[in-house]
Amino acid sequence: MKLLKLPYLVQKKVLKQMMYEELFLMSFLSKRSMRMVQSVKRKEIMKIEIYIWGAFYRFSAGSDKRAIVTLYQESYPTDKALRKSISLGNLACSMEYKQQVLPHYPSLVIYSRFPETDTIATIVDDQLSALFGNYVIFEMSINDRYNVLPTFLNVTRTTMVFREPVNAHVLDDYFMNVQEQKYLNITIKELIGNLSSNSKFYNTQKLEIKCTDRSLTTDILSNFKGKELILNAPSDIDNEICQFVERWKSCQELKDFAFMQLVTGLPENTNIDDIKQKSGFKDLTPEADAFGKAPGTLVASYPSYVVRDDGIIAKTFINKRLFLFYVQSFTEEQMLKGTEVTI
Repeated sequence: MKLLKLPYLVQKKVLKQMMYEELFLMSFLSKRSMRMVQSVKRKEIMKIEIYIWGAFYRFSAGSDKRAIVTLYQESYPTDKALRKSISLGNLACSMEYKQQVLPHYPSLVIYSRFPETDTIATIVDDQLSALFGNYVIFEMSINDRYNVLPTFLNVTRTTMVFREPVNAHVLDDYFMNVQEQKYLNITIKELIGNLSSNSKFYNTQKLEIKCTDRSLTTDILSNFKGKELILNAPSDIDNEICQFVERWKSCQELKDFAFMQLVTGLPENTNIDDIKQKSGFKDLTPEADAFGKAPGTLVASYPSYVVRDDGIIAKTFINKRLFLFYVQSFTEEQMLKGTEVTI
């Protein structure tokens, strides 16, 4: 390869002009070419996104989400004369390289048989991680996979959409085999069975979930251990809300919890007064509400609060449809002293 014979600074200049998919292909040529690609820090790559729909994969990067590698099944209808046979990880597959019309259009396409597609995807992910992994965040978006979910050890931010019922063991197996997620956005129609109470699903730092499954909603409010929870849930969960508040107040769980936003499906069934009474809500004066308030809060005012066993408070807002729970960094005593009126 002529590039390897050029001076180092010239090599780096050339490599910085190359497309991501070109660098990816080049990295497979030899260990030396791999090291050469690794030496060029593409700082514009802030994250690599893995998009999955059934057996289809797309790995993309950059602000324009430029497609690096696209995976199709071998049976995908294209001109097979344009494909070249290759081997990845001792798996026989084929590839096609073509001019990219738009950034998100596939340029480098790898075709494989369905049982091997997930393995090929893991090889691609490992290679991208080796090339750029020290500098980027890996995110995954997965749609309509219901049996075995692909796992990538470098993914910490995930979006999942399940339009059909999915078995709980599928999610349990997935979260057992990946890192604890920093962010998870999940839309789920129905969960068959229940997640394990020790599932790493509940350790997600920020969980956003749209769910019509009452059982899953109950389990989330009973087992969540992360920092932020945004939940669109069915109605009739007044007791579960109260139990969640009690979990936080006890100081035994939810020690790092910071914020919850809960939207209920049938607001007419929410008994606000009952929730307030059972959870020990206290009225918050306008002066106390302004104390320690951060800019950009979701509502103009928080009319009430609850107190944790160690004195720390959480400001609360509740109506027929919306419940907000916003943990503060100060105690009830500090708040009341800070808003005293001196005569």
